[in-house]
Amino acid sequence: MIEIRDLTISFEKEVICKDINFKIDDGDYIGIIGENGTGKTSLLNSIFNINNVDNNHIFIDGIDVNDYKDWDKFGYVLQKYNLNHDIPITIKEYL
Repeated sequence: MIEIRDLTISFEKEVICKDINFKIDDGDYIGIIGENGTGKTSLLNSIFNINNVDNNHIFIDGIDVNDYKDWDKFGYVLQKYNLNHDIPITIKEYL
């Protein structure tokens, strides 16, 4: 389970996302959609602890994201990936 409580994401004093609250239960599949620059990637980076966030806003299985260790339970598919298409590569290698 992932739970977000009152999360605000800012960069250099600019608020990207404000007061985000939601819960994703085990077994749920989600998609995050929105216009460019609305904070989708910032939100995911915060959940996966790539962006530093304040404690007590993001919890995975009840554990603060800053203390969470079991990251192999997650998959993350990027919208775009800078892959050199001139290099011969199989679909399996790409995935």
